[in-house]
Amino acid sequence: MQTYGLYLHIPFCKSRCAYCDFVSCVGDAAQQSRYLDAVEREAALRADPSRVVDTMYWGGGTPSVLSEPRIVALADAIGRHFALRLREFTVETNPSDVRASLLDAYRRIGVTRISLGVQSLDDTILREIGRRHTADQACEAIRMCVARGFDVSADLMLGLPGQTFADIERFVDTARRLGVGHVSAYQLKLESGTPLAERVRAGATQVPDDDACADLYESASRRLEASGYACYEISNFAQAGKESLHNLKYWRCDPYIGIGAAAHGLIDDVRWCNPDDIWTYVDALERGDDPRRVEQTLSKEDRMQERVMLGLRTAQGVDLERFRRDFDCDFRTRYAAALDKMRRYLVADETRVAIRAPYRNVMNAIVLEFL
Repeated sequence: MQTYGLYLHIPFCKSRCAYCDFVSCVGDAAQQSRYLDAVEREAALRADPSRVVDTMYWGGGTPSVLSEPRIVALADAIGRHFALRLREFTVETNPSDVRASLLDAYRRIGVTRISLGVQSLDDTILREIGRRHTADQACEAIRMCVARGFDVSADLMLGLPGQTFADIERFVDTARRLGVGHVSAYQLKLESGTPLAERVRAGATQVPDDDACADLYESASRRLEASGYACYEISNFAQAGKESLHNLKYWRCDPYIGIGAAAHGLIDDVRWCNPDDIWTYVDALERGDDPRRVEQTLSKEDRMQERVMLGLRTAQGVDLERFRRDFDCDFRTRYAAALDKMRRYLVADETRVAIRAPYRNVMNAIVLEFL
């Protein structure tokens, strides 16, 4: 039976981080109500009782800024429109929002996994990038989530101002000690127009250069893997059985439904996205219109390239039998030249093709040979 992932975008935050270029805003209660009403309208448009949703992910923004009654009401609304048989339900959460009543609400609606935006455990760095929590608050949030039986994923941002190898080691050691099962380690991107990018441009703040960022990633990878976190995707590390089932759908090109401003979906080889502007999205649904702005029917070649590009990001790599079954095409024949040129960087056997772990830092160059 084909199952689907469901992504729900909640764009509200209590404040904007200095590096943030995501679709988010600081919204009041009235704006939250309008937006959540629009989300339920879109859920009704996307509803199909034949599609069983087995993973759900609420991202943002900061979904945890919603009050407990709004969280419960939103989950009830989604449940009315979709056949939910959830193996995993993740909610992104700011460490400073974690409290007993919030976790009780999460438990009530079936959340199994909490993704905490920790980023760093250095208070000076946290202030520099505009995070609302302190290192102590982050640690206490992890303790509370673990104690209540949630799987916990912690974000680790690399390339931050003043970041050192010792900072990364402390983060990994603390995460393991506190019971974090999953770490997402990804690099800071300086987006034009953000406060942090402007401070760097003006020389008021310095961030590590590309070579230093690569070294930080290698340091994080080594420490995580030595601590029992396997790299199952280029930026994601998990203890056994703690991988993100929802995000694996993206990397495996499985179908998923996107709801909310800026959300994307992929069903039956058709990809769509909603408007990036929050209120353009809301206005469309209040008029009774479908908010989707971009629809693309993926060609066979499009789908093959995505399968290669995303598959090679993962430790498992490209599944050769699935590739043959889905595209009626032998991967080794189709990409013989790239396989030959890149053979020293690859694990290639009868079942899969994957990038060898020591060469993850040059993944983009390897993938380009296939595209």
